[in-house]
Amino acid sequence: GGQLMVGLNYNNSYKASISLNTTFRNVGLYGTKLSLNAALGENQFFLARYEKNNGWRPGFVVDMGGQNFDLNIYSDGIKRGVIDYADLRAAIYTRSIIGKSYAFGFGGEMERITLRPDVGDVLPGKEAGNFYNLLGYIGLDTYDNRFFPTTGTRFNAEYKFINDQDLNYTHFMRLEFEQAARLSNRFTLLPRAYGGLSTADSSLQIYQFYLGGLNRSQRKGLFPFAGLDFMERSGRNAFVLGLDLQYNFWRSNYLVLRSNIGNTSWELEDILLFDDVLAGFGLTLGNMSLIGPIEFTLMRSNLRNGYLFYINIGYYF
Repeated sequence: GGQLMVGLNYNNSYKASISLNTTFRNVGLYGTKLSLNAALGENQFFLARYEKNNGWRPGFVVDMGGQNFDLNIYSDGIKRGVIDYADLRAAIYTRSIIGKSYAFGFGGEMERITLRPDVGDVLPGKEAGNFYNLLGYIGLDTYDNRFFPTTGTRFNAEYKFINDQDLNYTHFMRLEFEQAARLSNRFTLLPRAYGGLSTADSSLQIYQFYLGGLNRSQRKGLFPFAGLDFMERSGRNAFVLGLDLQYNFWRSNYLVLRSNIGNTSWELEDILLFDDVLAGFGLTLGNMSLIGPIEFTLMRSNLRNGYLFYINIGYYF
Protein backbone atom coordinates (compact mmCIF):
# COMPACT_ATOMS: atom_id res chain seq x y z
CA GLY A 1 0.00 0.00 0.00
CA GLY A 2 0.89 3.65 -0.21
CA GLN A 3 1.24 6.22 2.52
CA LEU A 4 -0.85 9.36 2.08
CA MET A 5 1.03 12.62 2.70
CA VAL A 6 -1.03 15.76 3.27
CA GLY A 7 0.33 19.30 3.27
CA LEU A 8 -0.82 22.90 3.12
CA ASN A 9 0.57 25.57 0.83
CA TYR A 10 -0.05 29.25 0.34
CA ASN A 11 1.76 31.58 -2.02
CA ASN A 12 0.92 34.76 -3.91
CA SER A 13 1.04 32.98 -7.27
CA TYR A 14 -1.28 30.01 -6.79
CA LYS A 15 -3.11 31.06 -3.56
CA ALA A 16 -4.08 28.49 -0.90
CA SER A 17 -4.08 24.76 -1.58
CA ILE A 18 -4.09 21.40 0.14
CA SER A 19 -1.47 19.07 -1.35
CA LEU A 20 -1.92 15.30 -1.39
CA ASN A 21 0.75 12.79 -2.31
CA THR A 22 0.92 9.00 -2.25
CA THR A 23 3.21 6.41 -3.85
CA PHE A 24 2.74 2.70 -4.64
CA ARG A 25 5.52 0.36 -5.73
CA ASN A 26 5.48 -2.72 -7.99
CA VAL A 27 1.99 -2.07 -9.38
CA GLY A 28 1.52 -4.34 -12.40
CA LEU A 29 5.25 -4.68 -13.12
CA TYR A 30 8.09 -5.34 -10.70
CA GLY A 31 10.33 -2.31 -10.25
CA THR A 32 7.65 0.25 -11.09
CA LYS A 33 6.45 3.23 -9.07
CA LEU A 34 3.01 4.84 -9.21
CA SER A 35 2.78 8.30 -7.66
CA LEU A 36 -0.33 10.44 -7.29
CA ASN A 37 -0.02 14.16 -6.57
CA ALA A 38 -2.76 16.77 -6.26
CA ALA A 39 -3.17 20.35 -5.13
CA LEU A 40 -6.75 21.25 -4.26
CA GLY A 41 -7.77 24.88 -3.94
CA GLU A 42 -8.40 28.01 -5.96
CA ASN A 43 -5.76 26.92 -8.49
CA GLN A 44 -5.73 23.18 -8.98
CA PHE A 45 -3.13 20.68 -10.12
CA PHE A 46 -2.95 16.90 -10.36
CA LEU A 47 -0.45 14.43 -11.73
CA ALA A 48 -0.51 10.64 -11.86
CA ARG A 49 2.86 9.16 -12.87
CA TYR A 50 3.67 5.51 -13.57
CA GLU A 51 7.37 4.88 -14.12
CA LYS A 52 9.94 2.12 -14.46
CA ASN A 53 13.58 2.93 -13.83
CA ASN A 54 16.14 0.75 -15.68
CA GLY A 55 19.19 2.86 -14.90
CA TRP A 56 21.07 3.86 -18.04
CA ARG A 57 18.98 1.46 -20.14
CA PRO A 58 15.79 3.26 -21.21
CA GLY A 59 12.88 2.86 -18.84
CA PHE A 60 9.51 4.51 -19.34
CA VAL A 61 7.25 7.12 -17.76
CA VAL A 62 3.50 7.51 -18.29
CA ASP A 63 2.03 10.83 -17.10
CA MET A 64 -1.60 11.86 -16.81
CA GLY A 65 -2.35 15.23 -15.33
CA GLY A 66 -3.96 18.59 -15.49
CA GLN A 67 -3.98 22.03 -13.97
CA ASN A 68 -6.24 25.03 -13.66
CA PHE A 69 -5.01 28.50 -12.75
CA ASP A 70 -5.53 32.19 -13.44
CA LEU A 71 -3.44 33.51 -16.32
CA ASN A 72 -2.80 37.19 -15.67
CA ILE A 73 -2.50 39.46 -18.70
CA TYR A 74 -0.35 42.56 -18.22
CA SER A 75 0.41 45.52 -20.44
CA ASP A 76 2.94 48.19 -19.44
CA GLY A 77 3.02 46.92 -15.87
CA ILE A 78 -0.77 47.14 -15.47
CA LYS A 79 -2.98 44.06 -15.16
CA ARG A 80 -5.44 44.23 -18.07
CA GLY A 81 -7.34 41.04 -17.41
CA VAL A 82 -7.43 37.45 -16.20
CA ILE A 83 -7.93 34.30 -18.26
CA ASP A 84 -9.09 31.06 -16.65
CA TYR A 85 -6.56 28.53 -17.97
CA ALA A 86 -7.02 24.75 -17.83
CA ASP A 87 -5.18 21.85 -19.44
CA LEU A 88 -5.41 18.07 -19.49
CA ARG A 89 -2.44 16.07 -20.72
CA ALA A 90 -1.26 12.50 -21.24
CA ALA A 91 2.35 11.69 -22.09
CA ILE A 92 4.56 8.65 -22.52
CA TYR A 93 8.32 8.98 -22.79
CA THR A 94 11.55 7.12 -22.19
CA ARG A 95 13.92 7.86 -19.33
CA SER A 96 17.55 6.88 -18.88
CA ILE A 97 19.30 7.70 -15.61
CA ILE A 98 23.07 7.98 -15.29
CA GLY A 99 24.77 8.17 -11.92
CA LYS A 100 21.46 8.80 -10.07
CA SER A 101 21.57 12.47 -11.08
CA TYR A 102 21.37 12.75 -14.89
CA ALA A 103 18.14 11.87 -16.68
CA PHE A 104 17.24 12.15 -20.35
CA GLY A 105 14.64 10.83 -22.74
CA PHE A 106 12.05 11.54 -25.41
CA GLY A 107 8.45 10.72 -26.21
CA GLY A 108 5.03 12.07 -27.11
CA GLU A 109 2.27 14.07 -25.46
CA MET A 110 -1.40 14.85 -26.05
CA GLU A 111 -2.81 18.01 -24.50
CA ARG A 112 -6.16 19.77 -24.41
CA ILE A 113 -6.03 23.45 -23.44
CA THR A 114 -9.10 25.53 -22.56
CA LEU A 115 -9.11 29.30 -22.05
CA ARG A 116 -12.07 31.28 -20.68
CA PRO A 117 -12.27 35.04 -20.17
CA ASP A 118 -12.51 35.81 -16.46
CA VAL A 119 -11.76 39.50 -15.94
CA GLY A 120 -11.43 42.19 -18.62
CA ASP A 121 -11.82 41.89 -22.39
CA VAL A 122 -8.49 40.21 -23.16
CA LEU A 123 -10.26 37.23 -24.75
CA PRO A 124 -13.38 37.39 -26.96
CA GLY A 125 -14.81 34.12 -25.66
CA LYS A 126 -14.03 30.55 -24.68
CA GLU A 127 -11.24 28.94 -26.70
CA ALA A 128 -10.19 25.29 -26.70
CA GLY A 129 -7.64 23.32 -28.69
CA ASN A 130 -5.98 19.92 -28.88
CA PHE A 131 -2.22 19.55 -29.26
CA TYR A 132 -0.09 16.57 -30.27
CA ASN A 133 3.50 17.10 -29.24
CA LEU A 134 6.90 15.45 -29.49
CA LEU A 135 9.23 16.11 -26.57
CA GLY A 136 12.80 15.57 -25.47
CA TYR A 137 14.53 16.52 -22.23
CA ILE A 138 17.75 16.40 -20.22
CA GLY A 139 17.83 16.92 -16.46
CA LEU A 140 20.38 17.05 -13.65
CA ASP A 141 19.72 17.69 -9.96
CA THR A 142 22.35 17.36 -7.24
CA TYR A 143 20.97 20.02 -4.86
CA ASP A 144 21.19 19.05 -1.18
CA ASN A 145 18.02 21.07 -0.47
CA ARG A 146 15.43 22.19 -3.00
CA PHE A 147 14.65 25.51 -1.30
CA PHE A 148 17.83 26.54 0.56
CA PRO A 149 20.65 24.62 -1.15
CA THR A 150 24.29 24.87 -0.09
CA THR A 151 25.84 22.52 -2.68
CA GLY A 152 24.89 21.07 -6.04
CA THR A 153 23.67 21.90 -9.53
CA ARG A 154 20.30 21.93 -11.25
CA PHE A 155 20.06 21.84 -15.04
CA ASN A 156 16.99 21.23 -17.16
CA ALA A 157 16.59 21.43 -20.93
CA GLU A 158 13.26 20.70 -22.61
CA TYR A 159 12.23 20.82 -26.25
CA LYS A 160 8.71 20.39 -27.62
CA PHE A 161 7.54 20.18 -31.21
CA ILE A 162 3.90 21.23 -30.81
CA ASN A 163 1.17 20.47 -33.36
CA ASP A 164 -2.43 21.64 -33.13
CA GLN A 165 -5.45 19.98 -34.72
CA ASP A 166 -5.01 22.14 -37.84
CA LEU A 167 -1.42 20.89 -38.24
CA ASN A 168 0.11 24.25 -37.35
CA TYR A 169 3.37 23.63 -35.54
CA THR A 170 5.37 25.47 -32.89
CA HIS A 171 8.87 25.01 -31.54
CA PHE A 172 9.27 25.46 -27.76
CA MET A 173 12.57 25.21 -25.89
CA ARG A 174 13.19 25.92 -22.22
CA LEU A 175 16.57 25.97 -20.41
CA GLU A 176 17.33 26.29 -16.71
CA PHE A 177 20.66 26.31 -14.89
CA GLU A 178 21.20 26.86 -11.16
CA GLN A 179 24.30 26.37 -9.03
CA ALA A 180 24.90 26.41 -5.27
CA ALA A 181 28.46 27.37 -4.32
CA ARG A 182 29.21 27.30 -0.61
CA LEU A 183 31.45 30.23 0.40
CA SER A 184 31.64 29.31 4.10
CA ASN A 185 29.62 27.49 6.75
CA ARG A 186 26.95 30.17 6.61
CA PHE A 187 27.18 31.84 3.19
CA THR A 188 26.18 30.32 -0.17
CA LEU A 189 26.32 31.98 -3.59
CA LEU A 190 23.52 30.99 -5.99
CA PRO A 191 24.08 31.97 -9.65
CA ARG A 192 21.38 30.98 -12.14
CA ALA A 193 20.34 31.42 -15.76
CA TYR A 194 17.03 30.75 -17.52
CA GLY A 195 16.21 30.97 -21.19
CA GLY A 196 13.32 30.25 -23.51
CA LEU A 197 12.68 30.23 -27.26
CA SER A 198 9.26 29.82 -28.83
CA THR A 199 7.64 30.31 -32.22
CA ALA A 200 4.11 30.39 -30.73
CA ASP A 201 1.79 32.93 -32.35
CA SER A 202 -0.31 35.37 -30.34
CA SER A 203 -3.23 32.93 -30.00
CA LEU A 204 -1.06 30.33 -28.25
CA GLN A 205 -0.28 32.36 -25.15
CA ILE A 206 0.53 29.45 -22.87
CA TYR A 207 3.51 28.44 -25.03
CA GLN A 208 5.10 31.84 -24.61
CA PHE A 209 7.36 32.76 -21.69
CA TYR A 210 6.43 34.62 -18.53
CA LEU A 211 8.62 36.31 -15.94
CA GLY A 212 7.52 37.18 -12.43
CA GLY A 213 6.94 35.95 -8.92
CA LEU A 214 9.21 33.61 -7.00
CA ASN A 215 7.38 30.32 -7.50
CA ARG A 216 9.95 27.80 -8.76
CA SER A 217 7.59 25.10 -10.03
CA GLN A 218 8.34 23.98 -13.59
CA ARG A 219 5.22 24.76 -15.56
CA LYS A 220 5.57 25.44 -19.27
CA GLY A 221 7.10 28.87 -19.86
CA LEU A 222 6.97 30.30 -16.33
CA PHE A 223 10.23 31.66 -14.88
CA PRO A 224 10.68 33.28 -11.45
CA PHE A 225 11.84 36.90 -11.38
CA ALA A 226 12.38 38.92 -8.21
CA GLY A 227 10.69 42.32 -8.43
CA LEU A 228 7.85 41.38 -10.82
CA ASP A 229 4.32 40.15 -10.13
CA PHE A 230 3.47 36.58 -11.14
CA MET A 231 3.59 36.31 -14.98
CA GLU A 232 3.92 40.09 -15.31
CA ARG A 233 6.25 40.24 -18.31
CA SER A 234 5.75 37.97 -21.33
CA GLY A 235 7.07 37.28 -24.81
CA ARG A 236 7.98 34.48 -27.18
CA ASN A 237 11.58 34.63 -26.03
CA ALA A 238 13.03 35.22 -22.58
CA PHE A 239 16.26 35.21 -20.67
CA VAL A 240 17.09 35.76 -17.00
CA LEU A 241 20.44 35.99 -15.24
CA GLY A 242 20.36 35.92 -11.46
CA LEU A 243 22.68 35.92 -8.48
CA ASP A 244 21.53 35.31 -4.89
CA LEU A 245 23.51 35.43 -1.66
CA GLN A 246 22.14 33.10 1.02
CA TYR A 247 23.01 33.54 4.70
CA ASN A 248 22.15 30.76 7.17
CA PHE A 249 22.13 32.95 10.27
CA TRP A 250 20.62 30.56 12.84
CA ARG A 251 19.64 26.88 12.65
CA SER A 252 17.14 26.54 9.78
CA ASN A 253 16.70 30.30 9.28
CA TYR A 254 17.98 32.14 6.24
CA LEU A 255 18.36 35.58 4.75
CA VAL A 256 18.59 35.61 0.94
CA LEU A 257 19.59 38.71 -1.02
CA ARG A 258 18.19 38.24 -4.53
CA SER A 259 19.13 40.01 -7.76
CA ASN A 260 18.26 39.37 -11.40
CA ILE A 261 18.23 40.99 -14.82
CA GLY A 262 16.36 39.78 -17.87
CA ASN A 263 14.22 40.53 -20.86
CA THR A 264 11.42 39.17 -23.03
CA SER A 265 10.86 39.80 -26.72
CA TRP A 266 8.56 38.82 -29.57
CA GLU A 267 11.35 38.50 -32.13
CA LEU A 268 14.50 36.60 -31.18
CA GLU A 269 16.85 39.28 -32.51
CA ASP A 270 15.30 41.80 -30.07
CA ILE A 271 16.07 39.79 -26.92
CA LEU A 272 19.46 41.47 -26.45
CA LEU A 273 18.19 45.04 -26.84
CA PHE A 274 19.27 46.43 -23.51
CA ASP A 275 17.31 49.68 -23.67
CA ASP A 276 14.35 48.02 -21.92
CA VAL A 277 16.16 45.42 -19.83
CA LEU A 278 14.45 44.39 -16.59
CA ALA A 279 16.31 44.56 -13.29
CA GLY A 280 14.96 43.43 -9.94
CA PHE A 281 16.12 42.63 -6.45
CA GLY A 282 14.64 41.34 -3.21
CA LEU A 283 15.34 40.28 0.34
CA THR A 284 13.90 37.00 1.64
CA LEU A 285 13.54 35.88 5.25
CA GLY A 286 13.17 32.11 5.13
CA ASN A 287 12.78 29.13 7.42
CA MET A 288 12.92 25.41 6.58
CA SER A 289 10.14 24.15 8.85
CA LEU A 290 8.37 20.83 9.44
CA ILE A 291 5.61 21.90 7.03
CA GLY A 292 8.12 22.96 4.39
CA PRO A 293 9.71 26.29 3.49
CA ILE A 294 8.31 29.53 4.89
CA GLU A 295 9.44 32.56 2.90
CA PHE A 296 8.67 36.28 3.16
CA THR A 297 10.17 38.48 0.43
CA LEU A 298 10.21 42.22 -0.13
CA MET A 299 11.21 43.07 -3.70
CA ARG A 300 11.12 45.72 -6.39
CA SER A 301 12.14 46.30 -10.01
CA ASN A 302 12.77 49.08 -12.49
CA LEU A 303 9.35 48.44 -14.07
CA ARG A 304 7.45 50.40 -11.42
CA ASN A 305 7.79 52.47 -8.28
CA GLY A 306 7.10 50.80 -4.96
CA TYR A 307 7.74 47.40 -3.43
CA LEU A 308 6.04 44.04 -3.92
CA PHE A 309 5.56 41.47 -1.17
CA TYR A 310 5.81 37.73 -1.82
CA ILE A 311 4.93 34.98 0.63
CA ASN A 312 5.21 31.20 0.38
CA ILE A 313 4.26 28.76 3.12
CA GLY A 314 4.71 25.01 2.64
CA TYR A 315 5.74 22.67 -0.17
CA TYR A 316 4.39 23.08 -3.70
CA PHE A 317 4.58 21.10 -6.93
